[in-house]
Formats: sequence, C-alpha cells, structure tokens
Amino acid sequence: MVIKTDVCLFSGYKIYPGHGVRYVPCTNVQSTRPVFTFVSKKSLHLFLIRRNPREIRWTQLYRRQHKKGSVEQLKKNKKRRVARVERGIAGASIEFIKAQKNQTQQQREKIRASTKEAQKKQNKTEQAGRKEQQKAQKQMMKAQMRSKNVKAPTATSK
Repeated sequence: MVIKTDVCLFSGYKIYPGHGVRYVPCTNVQSTRPVFTFVSKKSLHLFLIRRNPREIRWTQLYRRQHKKGSVEQLKKNKKRRVARVERGIAGASIEFIKAQKNQTQQQREKIRASTKEAQKKQNKTEQAGRKEQQKAQKQMMKAQMRSKNVKAPTATSK
C-alpha cells in the first residue's frame, strides 16, 4: 500500500499522514486561498518571518544548492578521446600520404618542374596528333569535293 506524502513548502522534507501543519493565509481579497503545508511549527515560523530557505542550513534547498549529503557522488563521465587513425584516401595509400607530408620544399619544386615538363611534352604530342587528323580530314573533304565536281557524261538527244 502506497502512503501519500506531502512535501514541506519551506524545508522540502516529506510530511507523512497525521503530521505537519497546514497554513491558510488570511486575505480578504482572494476567494480561493492556497493551503501551505509545513513539516513543523519551526518551518512555519521561519516562513512567516520571510526567511529564505536557501540560507538556512538544514533545509533541502540549501543542501541541494551547496551539494551536501549526496551519498552517490556521480562520477563525471570521462569523455573518450577519439583515437585518430590515419587511413589512405581514394587512390593514395598511407605510405604515399606520409611521404608527401615529409617532403621538403626543394623536393616539391623538383617534382612540380618534372610534371610541368611531362605535361608540355604530352600537350605537344596531342597537338601534333590533332593537326595530322585535321590535315587528313581536309584531304578527305577535298577528295569528296572533287568527286562531286566531276560531271557524269550526259546523254544528248539528236
């Protein structure tokens, strides 16, 4: 069987059935008045003289605010640092990437110069190939034009 308990407005303690003090403030204005429940006359008195429960050491509000009496001190969860794993990207293996990182500036310049030269040679060969193709196409076109210009003998009627 579950026992219904109230909570003290001032101290925050549980109030079991048959215990505690109920207080209804006397105001002529309100038709519906709030009912305040207190665990003892002491807490009622402190409430009436307008003491702040956060400043009184034995109240639950004070104890919570100052982190007192927490039996289970929760460990702060350590954030696991993500272990960085170096992996190859697309077509580059990890060894290749490490070699690139460890290159000196002079090595990079040499590699750039050699790749530029290789690119120039490739461009020249491609251009030469294109020119040959264009010449071949022109010759084909001329041959076709010649064959079109040649007139077939016409039959003349006499």
